[in-house]
Amino acid sequence: MSVRVALLGLVAVGLAASPAHAELSAAQARYDRDGSGALEAAEAPPAVALYFKEADVDGSGGLDRAELDGLARQLTLPRKGTPDPALKDFLEGKQGFAAIDAFMEKLVADLPLEGAGIFVARGGKLAHQATFGIYDPDTVVPIASASKWLAAATVMSVVEEGLLDLDTPISAYWDEATGEGGTMTLRTMLSHTAGTGSSHLADQPRSFTLEESARGALALPRVGKPGEKFQYGGVSLQIAGYLATRATGKTWAELFQERIAGPLGMSNTWFGFAQKPEPRGEITNPILAAGVYSSLADYSHFLAMLAADGVYEGRQVLKKSTIDEMAHDYTGRSATLGQRTSVGDPRGYGFGEWCDEFGSGDACLVVNSGGAFGVLPRLDRRDGTVILLFVKDRMGPMRPYWTAIIGTAQATLDAAPAGQ
Repeated sequence: MSVRVALLGLVAVGLAASPAHAELSAAQARYDRDGSGALEAAEAPPAVALYFKEADVDGSGGLDRAELDGLARQLTLPRKGTPDPALKDFLEGKQGFAAIDAFMEKLVADLPLEGAGIFVARGGKLAHQATFGIYDPDTVVPIASASKWLAAATVMSVVEEGLLDLDTPISAYWDEATGEGGTMTLRTMLSHTAGTGSSHLADQPRSFTLEESARGALALPRVGKPGEKFQYGGVSLQIAGYLATRATGKTWAELFQERIAGPLGMSNTWFGFAQKPEPRGEITNPILAAGVYSSLADYSHFLAMLAADGVYEGRQVLKKSTIDEMAHDYTGRSATLGQRTSVGDPRGYGFGEWCDEFGSGDACLVVNSGGAFGVLPRLDRRDGTVILLFVKDRMGPMRPYWTAIIGTAQATLDAAPAGQ
């Protein structure tokens, strides 16, 4: 995350945190240690300290809410320039988590970022976890499209129960779903092949209910027939989530808590509105494809469950068959971000997850659910290797660094003696 975002985070959740922001990152909320209501120079994290003197307009030696707001406004433009190009070659030919940590420390300092985190495990055993900057394992950030994996898993738990079917037209569940939209199925909706558009519904009123949100999503212009082509977005997932609440009589927050967050101990994870934090208990229109706030520790629990074929701490959270169903390409290996094409496109896409490597048929061996804000969760199903990279910036600039870290982490794991 850049300095500008760090400051916005402090304004949102720091000194004079409003009730709407009180539940975000403990790491960000604890800087006003003396309780004065102003951020003193000695309390300022590195990202703020860089601009502390110029932000202290009244020369008091502390930044009050107005001064933090002013500094945040100055730094909201996109970051100009790039970090030292040599940073991209820092890990060339290196192994070891110490090298990765040194790289990430330099990354945080050079970009600069507010913080970053990494979690690596293989076969259910923790190999490495570290945080940098002001982050700790429980620091909460918005994770953008890494939300999709969590949303798909929640919907699939309802499918497991037999309350929804993957291949039944949704008109059977919702009489308002008429015409071509009514012929969509959960299978096409969870895989972004339902013919809905690329919107992530960020322009919807936050005051909507999920039903109103889904109704608005259903009314948006279509881009194709169900099953015809892949179109990445949040429209169909919002509708699928609403159908899950209709089938169970539960709110989305209740569903997620009972079926995923609760069993996995994800106490710092919830669905909200991307980049617009509000009290968890007041959220009525969770954006299912992009609105999750989570932490490194929490999301690592979700990945551990997937790597163990649905089991977490001895409890079967999802069936192995469900994990297999999700990790299957439904796009004919034609999934792409279009004009935002990223390294590796076209790829495959399952339910809430990209397919990076394939096994026999359309089975996905290596999957990820990276988000636009830079969070990248990745799972190699062959050996249960989990790599989670946690940050809040932009995925485009972060991608080459994440690629280098993933390669070094895998090499490090492969070089370790058997059993370690």
